[in-house]
Amino acid sequence: SVGSTALLLATLATAAGDLEDGITLYENKDYAGALAAFGRAGAQPQTPGDAPDHLYIGILQYRFGLEDDARNSFEES
Repeated sequence: SVGSTALLLATLATAAGDLEDGITLYENKDYAGALAAFGRAGAQPQTPGDAPDHLYIGILQYRFGLEDDARNSFEES
């Protein structure tokens, strides 16, 4: 339906914004903020472009000493 499509598009736009925010925060070395932004992006419906958020999440998890979680994120990317 038109309402469902509009909701999906709005949700995907939000996820894209969170991913972009996460990359910016990561580049500015705000690793905790980046992990939170990528987490929000990952909470959205899966899309074909989701590999980058899993990759960044894996890098951040590794940086925080969460090797098992990082390995899982890398496998999902």
